[in-house]
Amino acid sequence: MSVVEAMFEPQEDDMTPTPTIEPAQIDAGAPQSAGALRLLPVADRLWRVVESHGRVIGHLQVRGDRAQRRFVALRFHAGDRRFREVGAFWTRAEALECLRLSR
Repeated sequence: MSVVEAMFEPQEDDMTPTPTIEPAQIDAGAPQSAGALRLLPVADRLWRVVESHGRVIGHLQVRGDRAQRRFVALRFHAGDRRFREVGAFWTRAEALECLRLSR
């Protein structure tokens, strides 16, 4: 087996279940924080993502219900004067990481 093939072989510890976020954790109206990022509610199922020093880096939108829930990272594009979807993710943490790293 080559080194590349070995990288993609399932490992025993890879099969652990992914933690899920309960709806109450993401749907709460109070501001939330995720590491150095803060989530400020803008509308139902939409949050503004703000860095610790106050710079807005995008928005997080929740689409779908329980089994089909996706966390969508949105970024404002000045040229089009609208928000563009950066990506849709299964977890809030992935969507926030995408916004944080795609600056």
